[in-house]
Amino acid sequence: MDKLNPQENFWLSELGITLYRARIKKRENLTDCGVRIGLSRQTYRKMEQGSPTVDIGHYIKALNYYGILGGEFYRQP
Repeated sequence: MDKLNPQENFWLSELGITLYRARIKKRENLTDCGVRIGLSRQTYRKMEQGSPTVDIGHYIKALNYYGILGGEFYRQP
């Protein structure tokens, strides 16, 4: 995988922050959230940190779980 440029890293970080805020708003800990989505605590933590090594499908599952998919990260044609 090629390194991400600064703008790509920024948006991945923003995505992680959004997931973190959604989890805190639901008052869930990392373990519970990971279990509900079908991920390990460690993987979910990496997502909140904006890791580019996490499969994009995991990010999609988390966004869907929190009802964010179709929200702020969705742009209609």
